[in-house]
Amino acid sequence: MIRTPTLLDYAFGWPKGIQILLEAGADTSARTWRIPYAEDNNNEDTYHSVKLLIEAGFSCNWFDIERCQDDGSEKIKSLLINDLVARQQRLWLLAQSCLPAGQLPNLISMDEKTGKITILDVHTAEIYARLVKKGISIGTIRQCGNFQNWNNFGSVHHSPGFSVKTLEELCQVGFRDINQRDSRGLTPLMTTIVPFWRKEMWAERMHWLISKGADLDQEVPGTSSTVTHHLGFSVGEYILSLRDYDLRPKYDLELFSMLEQSFLLLPSVRDRCSCACSPGGCTTMSVLLRRIVGNVDSNRYWMVELSHLFREIIKFILRWTRGDTEIGWGVIRFLTFDALGLKHSCCVNISARRYLCPKLVSREEEEVEEIHDEEMPRILELEKLLTELKVKFDELNQPVMEFLEGYWHTRMIEVLSQRDPYDEEHVTESRRIGVTLELDECVVPDRASLLIGSKIKPEHST
Repeated sequence: MIRTPTLLDYAFGWPKGIQILLEAGADTSARTWRIPYAEDNNNEDTYHSVKLLIEAGFSCNWFDIERCQDDGSEKIKSLLINDLVARQQRLWLLAQSCLPAGQLPNLISMDEKTGKITILDVHTAEIYARLVKKGISIGTIRQCGNFQNWNNFGSVHHSPGFSVKTLEELCQVGFRDINQRDSRGLTPLMTTIVPFWRKEMWAERMHWLISKGADLDQEVPGTSSTVTHHLGFSVGEYILSLRDYDLRPKYDLELFSMLEQSFLLLPSVRDRCSCACSPGGCTTMSVLLRRIVGNVDSNRYWMVELSHLFREIIKFILRWTRGDTEIGWGVIRFLTFDALGLKHSCCVNISARRYLCPKLVSREEEEVEEIHDEEMPRILELEKLLTELKVKFDELNQPVMEFLEGYWHTRMIEVLSQRDPYDEEHVTESRRIGVTLELDECVVPDRASLLIGSKIKPEHST
């Protein structure tokens, strides 16, 4: 239902007019228009209008703060954030005085040494509901954030719309716990997604959460994979989204310099998967590579200049390793696994819902055992080949990319070009039953990993 604009809506931007209406008893909860937070003059009429409304009981929410952020209205945003804290404090005091202590989840805690408060705002909706159920008047405390309509977001840090600057401001005034779980059991880092219209903000938000101590080892509810691995998948999505720009430095250097210090260089973080692509469990890098290789395999029919692109992406990923031999060897192992055409027995991706990062789920134990039994001869072949490659890798002492483009690619082509030995008895028996065996041309399998050996650079029109 579309409501008719109120006099307060029309008076917004004219502080004197708002003051007159408020003194006459205007209801701040009856506003119908979205407040235009951008200042349009030097008198700060918008700021003073908002301040008057807040003092009269106007309830701001997360979207109001986000819109101030987008409009560049920093002073008004700080006003709304401070009011949000004040409402949380009033709600907590009201709850402590009206509800039994045993029914209260802790909303606000105080550090006696520093005197700083920590607001555990995932409990706001529950406390609000308990007060309402008991018939206690909330008054101007209502809507302490956005919980009434969006309580799946949990804390302010679950909101995907806040910039790092806004998150830092919220953290400074009391919203410090970045590992709170929402009603789905997800921490803010678990809800990290890649909004196509705000890729830069996504990368910065992820790095900020990690820098503040977000728990990387937690398994995402309903999966067997750690937060780190889900983020690896998301980073793969992000890298693929940059393909139209050929991963040129101006598009990636600033964004990903922050990430290389964070979580991609954590080979020790493993999940419970069992697959020859990454023995001991999937790592962030193996999940990332699986996403990249899988995308290349499924999009060959339309991706232009594929060989050059794939090689550039692998270079792009290897830059993060900064010469770490353990991670570098993991990349070689993964690409060798793919080149031989082995089947993965590790986690599979399930389409993500909004505000939830991709969901990686382990296969059933029976399926894993079946894959292992079927692939065992080729897994033994893989291990034998990897032993040979490791000796050569150590001997040549080359950067990973140089090794992959050179010796590795040549050796893989040799391996994949080998035929089974000629068996005279088999040929004779086949002829006896009317089957004539002919020697076909040897065709190397079409594998994504082998694209790394092509050094033909694309021609760009001028």
